[in-house]
Amino acid sequence: MDKHESANKLLAALKTGTPEAFDAVASALAPNVFMMAPVRGEATGPQAVIQNLEAAHLEGVAEWEGPTEEPRGVRITAKTPGGQFPGMTWLMTFDPQGQIAQVLESRLRAAPSKPDPLRITEAMATAVNGAMDNGTPIVLGYVNEEGQPRLSFRGTTQAYSEDQLAVWARYEDAGLPTAIQKNPHVSVVYYARGSGNLIFEGRAHVDSNPTVRDHVFDHSPVVEQRADPERRGVAIIIDVDKVTGRLGGERVNMARRA
Repeated sequence: MDKHESANKLLAALKTGTPEAFDAVASALAPNVFMMAPVRGEATGPQAVIQNLEAAHLEGVAEWEGPTEEPRGVRITAKTPGGQFPGMTWLMTFDPQGQIAQVLESRLRAAPSKPDPLRITEAMATAVNGAMDNGTPIVLGYVNEEGQPRLSFRGTTQAYSEDQLAVWARYEDAGLPTAIQKNPHVSVVYYARGSGNLIFEGRAHVDSNPTVRDHVFDHSPVVEQRADPERRGVAIIIDVDKVTGRLGGERVNMARRA
């Protein structure tokens, strides 16, 4: 059996999805065949790989491409326009006998879409405001005074308005408060496995207004308030320019209008 025959057997199984077609794939797989899929994970051995492929559940395929030979192996592609992803692709490599030694499954990259108007929704605000209590503290990225990138956990991160986040910083004359005077650009990352991820990009500044200070401090988790009982810190407001990610199974792509 050569590699093209093996690849065509896999293509037939993916296209038809019938038990008979997947049974026929077994002879095309090397004894120690390995597969990796984005969601379903890894599989080793013919039976495990076949089960992994059967679980792909391809729907709405409008066009199949391949098997196509390329420098890294032989590729099969299924295009599914209108779906969550525009398609899937499988890259195969082979052993000297022409059997499939490895199958790497990946999603096709979606074309860039026009961002929606920026608005921090109630669901986004709930995720951000509850991150500390949920054990998923938010990470903030900024550039320090020496021009070096820095990451820090920020348990006080909170939604302040429909286009702003806020952070309470305990030290006015060090770290983030001094860094943003030179470079205000920051990124804020929220990640909770199984529920979503959000990346906020924007410009930060210290707000000395007593009302703003009280609001940001009072809306910080109690454990963070206890770390600064005299309220010696400062309120930092982040004007959000862009939000991307996924939340509640929905894609998020927003940008501030010029």
